[in-house]
Amino acid sequence: MADALLSAVVNTILDNINSLWLQEFGITGGLKTELESLQSTLTTIQAVLLDAEEKQWTSEAIKNWLRKLKDAAYDVDDRESKSQSCLVDGTNLEFLNLFEEEDEQYEDKEKIVNVLFNTRLRDENDLSIYAICGMGGLGKTTLIQLVYNDERVERAFDLRIWVCVSDSFEVIRLTRAIIESIDVSSCEIKELDPLQRHLQERLMRKRFLLILDDVWSESSAKWESLRNPLMSGANGSTVIVTTRIEKVAHIMATPILPIYHLGYLPEHDSWLLFKQRAFQRESEGNNMKLERIGKQIVKKCGGVPLAVKALGSMLRLKRKESEWLSVKESEIWELSDDGSSILPALRLSYDNLPPYLRQCFAYCCIFPKDTKMDKSWLIELWIANGFVPPRGQRELCEIGDEIFNELSWRSFFQDVKEHHDGTITCKMHDLIHDLAISIMRFECYMFDIIKCVDISHCHSLKQTPPEISCLAHLLELSIFIVRKDRGCGIGELKELNLGNELCIKELVNVEGSTEAKSANLMRKLNLKSLSLIWGKNAGEFPDNEEEVLSSLQPHSNLLYLQICGYQGLVLAAWMIEGYRVSRH
Repeated sequence: MADALLSAVVNTILDNINSLWLQEFGITGGLKTELESLQSTLTTIQAVLLDAEEKQWTSEAIKNWLRKLKDAAYDVDDRESKSQSCLVDGTNLEFLNLFEEEDEQYEDKEKIVNVLFNTRLRDENDLSIYAICGMGGLGKTTLIQLVYNDERVERAFDLRIWVCVSDSFEVIRLTRAIIESIDVSSCEIKELDPLQRHLQERLMRKRFLLILDDVWSESSAKWESLRNPLMSGANGSTVIVTTRIEKVAHIMATPILPIYHLGYLPEHDSWLLFKQRAFQRESEGNNMKLERIGKQIVKKCGGVPLAVKALGSMLRLKRKESEWLSVKESEIWELSDDGSSILPALRLSYDNLPPYLRQCFAYCCIFPKDTKMDKSWLIELWIANGFVPPRGQRELCEIGDEIFNELSWRSFFQDVKEHHDGTITCKMHDLIHDLAISIMRFECYMFDIIKCVDISHCHSLKQTPPEISCLAHLLELSIFIVRKDRGCGIGELKELNLGNELCIKELVNVEGSTEAKSANLMRKLNLKSLSLIWGKNAGEFPDNEEEVLSSLQPHSNLLYLQICGYQGLVLAAWMIEGYRVSRH
């Protein structure tokens, strides 16, 4: 899987060679001849890559050959991309509703809701902890979402809280996450003791439902520490835990409550789910040969809904018998795994993506597990990194929107939601995220490619992504929007060695000099142009604007400085000499 992106990179280079920018700059003579020769060579290479990528699973020699070729391809792509600049424009995004509630899930949901309203159990336990156990891909999170959003459940609890735990069971982080879910704002308390006291106060005499999704830790001591402040809730408060590990379920669950084991889909239900995806509105019996092959593919999925949906979605546009047979008979099914069929199925689904979809999907591994990814920002990042192929005169954002929708339909994205402000977000199932990580395991180039993000033409952009400091090799960032949300503060710029142009917006959200200094502008030697924008209206901390500006001193190498919306009475001392200032 390590080099499965190579064909996508070669494809991108070919697209760029064929793009209109060559014509616009009048490439002629010897350079044009060299480019045509390079295009011919790359086309030949591309012809054998797809077959080689598929065979790398069973041939170490082919895998090593691909890795060597990969290094050369990335070098060509990096050199070629330096001759272009990527300008991204915002566009209106359509909401794609992919949420499904299957009959089997409905039955499971009703059983769990009935347990929540079991008066006998509720009277005997001030805090009931209910565990749902099952392997990855069975739909534990989807099932609990149905319970969480059920109208009866909404009416029964004063508070509903959702926290994704994943493989890092840090009591301080989880306690803070619970508080932030209740308050719908960030919590700045650092120490465990005051955090727990604050949580006790927020839960006092409140009947709450807490979802702890995807728990891996088998430490009973950590669970006891997290549970202690939860005991302050009102009688009838409930915690629902989802986990893949039976031992975790037994450690956390209330002994009197049975562990709910989420089973595999029966073969008949698996076929119905597959058929819904693969054949959509086609009448049953229209293609008996494909249906016969499809039923054999469904058996290989082993009753795992995520695998069934992924392969069903992948095959919906394939109508050749040979294409379906290649999936059924693929050697990937024989790969060693954890005993389940889920990862081979997901690999098959990935292998059947067009090259540009592979790149866009694998890129998402840079986000931590369970991250809410903003659709518009994700598309802009794809475009900025050259992953979205041009198609005639169409806008790249429009093509990026189609890519997002296609990846969502194929189950690579889930929890696609439109928020009240029009923002659309999505997540990746943790197994899908694992797949992206496995693809990129040896692809450190990804973090080298992300050196420039030019979004200066995205006038409708409302925020930059959380924790952008994780892109350690980022050299250019045209816009950074300061927000109070975690991971969006100005301190995210501290370790980034940014150059060229930088515009920092919404400085009204910077509290004072300490926070402003954390941007570390003085050490950004390559920064040539800096814009400091406070916003249209007076900020929440107007009295601090002078000290904030004073603490945003850039390096003396700066050539241009622009200040907008500043309401201080005096300029900073560092601005008296050495800077060409434009104040608006």
